[in-house]
Amino acid sequence: MTHTIDEKEKRAVKRSTVMKFTLITSAISVAGLISIAAPTCSAETIGQPGSFSYAQTEPAPDSVKSAVGTKAKKPRSSRARKSNTHAYGFITEYYDNNILNYSDTDRTLFGTGTNPKRYDPLKNLDDYVTDLGARFTYESGGRRSEMWRVRLKGDATLFAHNRFRNYTLWGLEMRRNIRRSYVEVGVTWLPNYKLRNLYWRPMANRPLGVRYAAADFKRITYDAQLGIALSRRLDGRIDISAGTTNYKSPFDERDNSTVNESMRLTYDVSKRVTVYGGFGFVQSRADGRNLPPSEIVRDSNYVNPVQSVPRDISYNATTAEIGGRVKCDRRGRVIAAGSLDYQHQKYTSQKPLDTGHNGRIDHDYDLNLSLSWRASDRLQPELNYEYRKSSSNVAAGVAEFGSFTGYRLGAQLTAYF
Repeated sequence: MTHTIDEKEKRAVKRSTVMKFTLITSAISVAGLISIAAPTCSAETIGQPGSFSYAQTEPAPDSVKSAVGTKAKKPRSSRARKSNTHAYGFITEYYDNNILNYSDTDRTLFGTGTNPKRYDPLKNLDDYVTDLGARFTYESGGRRSEMWRVRLKGDATLFAHNRFRNYTLWGLEMRRNIRRSYVEVGVTWLPNYKLRNLYWRPMANRPLGVRYAAADFKRITYDAQLGIALSRRLDGRIDISAGTTNYKSPFDERDNSTVNESMRLTYDVSKRVTVYGGFGFVQSRADGRNLPPSEIVRDSNYVNPVQSVPRDISYNATTAEIGGRVKCDRRGRVIAAGSLDYQHQKYTSQKPLDTGHNGRIDHDYDLNLSLSWRASDRLQPELNYEYRKSSSNVAAGVAEFGSFTGYRLGAQLTAYF
């Protein structure tokens, strides 16, 4: 009888071992299929005027480890990857209560119809906005820690009522993974953006009586980024960008070159919680700084010579950011995210009569909240909220921009292909 019991126990142990091995093998296979089905996408670094900050709405975490992997040992066959191409697109619908960031003074003047040339052809201070975006990515084969990636990006922002503000944004990125770090370079092109109507100072050979004109500009930005996995939980990122902005006449004095240097640290508190923080410095130099403090305009359009003051929008700025993400379920399909950005902007105009910029200091705040749900391997809906505030020591009416507040509330749907 004892011998019979021992044989039964041995067979039971053997069956249990086989079942455990089968479950482990199945789990590994499912995890591998999920990792292949979901393309890796890094967080966006390109700011878009008039739209949400896509640092919160991009589907993949801002993690070096997610891009290059960790130092964990894996079989050679699993480390080698074939080259592949994939794409995803998104559509964002949101309501913006202050599309031009007007101050309370400007909002009152617009409502009463005072000085219509300053606001023409603006129909509403608020609007419903649609953002359309697409990403096309090629990834080289081989080990993930030595992978090349090339990505094309295109975005379009469309306004329901104020269609004159529609614009597009184009970009190209190239990334090289080097062991536990990566290097990325990119370029972004903004062909035409309508800022708002600005005051047209007296100039020779300019029509008399026209005091406001549309301030349209185009911009190109070059970006270089270095990401390093400092440990299993800590990532570091250094970003340097340089761009030029060119305004249409008569606002040539606003043409500027801008350099932005920033650093960010990302820390995985746990498997579900990630936090990050960073700071940066911005330096912008405009063509107006090379013009004299004032000019005397003598022209047949004016009965008497008039004094004209060039604008200098050059500034230095310090930026800071904090944020985080929380996976709300075990599978990590529901993610709540938030961030707070701050910028201290000090104008450097040395022209005493340039009262809109001389001695001016702005404090800008930007709060972003989002909740996303990975409904399937192909679809990810998301809710977004943004609140922005700017306080200036120069009143509106003296400067083109005064203190203002605004918010955006919307939803986004991302589809993977």
